[in-house]
Amino acid sequence: MKKTIYLDRLKYIVVPIQALVFLQVGRPLPLWDYLGQRDFYFDLIFALLIGYIVWTYIQYSYQLLDRRLSWGTHFTRRLAYQSLLSGFLTIFLLLALYVGYMELYYGDNFRLEKSLIFQVDLLLAALLILIQNLVFVVATLFNKYQMASVRESLEQPMEAPEASLPSSLASSKLLVANGSRYTLLDRDEMQFIRLQNGVSVAYLKDGTSSVLNTPLNSLDETLPDYFFRVNRTTIVNLREVKGFEAEKSGKLILRLHSDNAEEIIVSQNRSVDFKNRLVTL
Repeated sequence: MKKTIYLDRLKYIVVPIQALVFLQVGRPLPLWDYLGQRDFYFDLIFALLIGYIVWTYIQYSYQLLDRRLSWGTHFTRRLAYQSLLSGFLTIFLLLALYVGYMELYYGDNFRLEKSLIFQVDLLLAALLILIQNLVFVVATLFNKYQMASVRESLEQPMEAPEASLPSSLASSKLLVANGSRYTLLDRDEMQFIRLQNGVSVAYLKDGTSSVLNTPLNSLDETLPDYFFRVNRTTIVNLREVKGFEAEKSGKLILRLHSDNAEEIIVSQNRSVDFKNRLVTL
C-alpha cells in the first residue's frame, strides 16, 4: 500500500537523524570532534542498526493491529494495545539492545550507572520512540485522507461506466480506481474484499490490493456465487478457502490457499450458510 511505501522511504531520513541525536546526548564535545575516533563509527553503526530494528518493529505492530483492531470500531482497545506494543515494549527493547551493546563492546570500560540510564537514556529513548509513533500516526491520517479523496472521486459520475462495457467484460471484470485513472481487474484474482474507511478494497492472490469503485453491498449482489459475504465488512472468494477453524462462540477463522496475514472471520449468524455454500461449491 502507499502508506507502507511512504514509511519505508521516510525511515531513511528519520532514523539517521535520531541516531545522531542519540550519539550527541551525553558527549561533552560536538560530534565532528569525534570523527577521527574508531569508537564513534561503531557507535554510529549500532545506533543506525537499532533505529531500523525499532522502526521495523513499530511498523509491524501498526500493521498487525490494523488487521485486528480498527481505530474506528475499537478505539479504546486499539489505543491500549498500541501503547503497549509500540510504546512500553519498544522502550524496553531499545534499552536492552543498548545495554547489551555497551557491555559487549566496551566490556570493563563500561560502568553501568543506573541513575544515568534511567535519568537520561530512558527519557531519550522514550522521546525518540514517541517521535517514531507520531510519524506513523501522521502517515495513517494521511492515508485516510487519500482514501477519502478516492471515495469522493468514486462518487462522481464516470465518463465510461461499467454498464457501457461489453457483456463479456462486465461479467468477469471490475473497475479499479487509481486516482483519476481506472483499470480492469479479473474477479478470479481476488482472494477477498474488505470495506476500509468506507471504500471497498480487493486483496489479490499476488499479495497486492486495489481500491474498487463499487460499494460492498453492490458487490455482494452482483458477484458470482463463489463469492460469499462472511460478515458486515468482508466478502471472500470461496475458491480461495483452504479450511477454517471453529471457535466456541460459533465464529469461524478462515485459512486461504495463498499465505496471507489478514485474519478473516465468519460471523456466527453466517457460519451455517457459509459451510453449506462451501461444500456445494
